[in-house]
Formats: sequence, C-alpha cells, structure tokens
Amino acid sequence: MRSYFVLLGVLLLTCCSYSPKDNKIMDTNSNGVSTDDNDQCIFQTKENKNIVYLEICSKRIPISSDELEVIIVNNTHNAIEYGNTYYIEERQIDKWNRISFDRDTCGNIIAFNLIGFSLEPHSYTKKKYGLMKNAHRYSIGEYRIVIPYTQDKVKMEISSEFSIVEDNQKQKY
Repeated sequence: MRSYFVLLGVLLLTCCSYSPKDNKIMDTNSNGVSTDDNDQCIFQTKENKNIVYLEICSKRIPISSDELEVIIVNNTHNAIEYGNTYYIEERQIDKWNRISFDRDTCGNIIAFNLIGFSLEPHSYTKKKYGLMKNAHRYSIGEYRIVIPYTQDKVKMEISSEFSIVEDNQKQKY
C-alpha cells in the first residue's frame, strides 16, 4: 500500500512540473527570430544573455495588418509577471512619442483587461497584440511596442522596434 502512495506521488509531481517543450529555451547559441514557409514565427534565443527581452516575428508590418506577433523571453533565473497592457510608440525625428490609446476615433474609452501572466525562468511565450487601429491612424514609418513587466517587485519595460510598410513590401526575416 505504501509503494502505491509513493508511485502516486511521483506521478503527481511529474505531471505538475510538466512544461511544454516549445516554451523552454533550448538553444542558447543562436540568435533571432525567423519565419518558416507557412509564415509561422520560429524563435531561437540570444547568446546566453541573462535578460528579459522582446522580439517581433516580422519587423516589417504591412499597413493593412491589425496585430503584431511577439515573443517575450525570460532568460533569467526569476519569473516575471506581465499583462495585456502595452504601448505603441512612433519615432518622430529622433524621439519616441507614445501613441494615446485612451479613446478610439469615436471618443469611446479604451480599456485593457487586467489579466496577469507569469513567465517562468528560462522560457518564452508568443503573444499577439492589436495595433488598435480604431484609436490611431498609422502611416508608413518606424514604431515600437513597449510591454511593462515586473520582476522581483521591480517594475520595468521591454520594447522592440518595427516598421509599418506598404502592403506589398512585407518581407520575411
């Protein structure tokens, strides 16, 4: 009977500590993000960097696109917490200006769902963020997405740059 409980305990611990292979950082000798033949985002980590960072699957976003697919990477020894809140900033001359998403073009208030997510150490997640075209009319140019997060009770931000381009100029990276 006692061996039954030991076996059950081992099974429970194995199941509870399972993390999907595709969310663990496996290859720390390669760089960058690319897309496969089906335009799916493929990710490989930066060289053993002990940092939290953000990658965008395609740095050239067609002006007709409504969203960005990003990869949030936690290549540190501590978990991070983040949510659905994000900002888009536009480069104007040599300065980044945050685009206001307080209201849409009709004057309606825009709110984010305040759901929290945890990203374990040495792992990553893919997430899509809307460009909120109902609140801002984009033009061809340079932008960046900024995502606030918390690690060890310290508030920080990560960002990654992208370009809005004409529809026919999308290129795979």
